[in-house]
Amino acid sequence: IREAQNADKEDLAYIKKGALMNMRAAKEGAKLKKVGFYLSDLVDKKMLDNNLINSTKILASRAADARMDGIAIPVMSSGESGNQGIVAVLVPYYVGKYLKVKEKTILQSIALSHLLNGYVKAFTGDLAPICGCAIAAGVGASAAIVYQQKGADLKAITLAINNIISD
Repeated sequence: IREAQNADKEDLAYIKKGALMNMRAAKEGAKLKKVGFYLSDLVDKKMLDNNLINSTKILASRAADARMDGIAIPVMSSGESGNQGIVAVLVPYYVGKYLKVKEKTILQSIALSHLLNGYVKAFTGDLAPICGCAIAAGVGASAAIVYQQKGADLKAITLAINNIISD
């Protein structure tokens, strides 16, 4: 948490550049009839609620759809994975913007997300029988969102991490 809070302006600008890069990937992915399209279709058909959770899933899915379809668009990776970068960066960026969190806090939360993603990957290895997006990047994203709402509340962040790990 301390390292994320101490990120300098240059680091935060780089993180923002990556978040915007991942947003562009989601925009490209919206043109495809893949996972993001079908989730959005379920919202349109009122089979899923139009809320923050589902709109975040749709956005992240669209960015991953673009990558997995081979569209030549860069994304900011995390832990050497583009899809983990989408989860670790795009999810807290979008949630923070949606909830009108101060930009510096959003960017610091993404720094925390990157750090936690890397930390978890150090214990799961480069190739693991578990999904790095769900576990490592999910830990980072969930901790980032809690950080945006509660600051450096280690107990709350730990509970969020435990929720992801236990799932």
